[in-house]
Amino acid sequence: MKVLVQDCNLEKDNNKELPVSAYVVEYVKDKETKHDIVIAGHNGTVGIFDHYWDLYKEGLKGWHQADGRVPVRQWRSMQDLAATDSKKKIRKKK
Repeated sequence: MKVLVQDCNLEKDNNKELPVSAYVVEYVKDKETKHDIVIAGHNGTVGIFDHYWDLYKEGLKGWHQADGRVPVRQWRSMQDLAATDSKKKIRKKK
């Protein structure tokens, strides 16, 4: 499980550019309802439950699938491409 956006704004962050495996988790922290956007790992939603139950116990309200429409493989390759672009070295001309 990977947290993409912690304490997110659902109107702004829950969009179609997310992968189809993304979930919105709702929980209560300090008497405020908050939302995270996470990707289920190889454990699926069980991993989401375990992580948030360990953190918030009874404060965990639930989760539902995010609005993401991008296939997981395509989303990962887009993330890898963005990471390599930011790491490219620029050579100085002599």
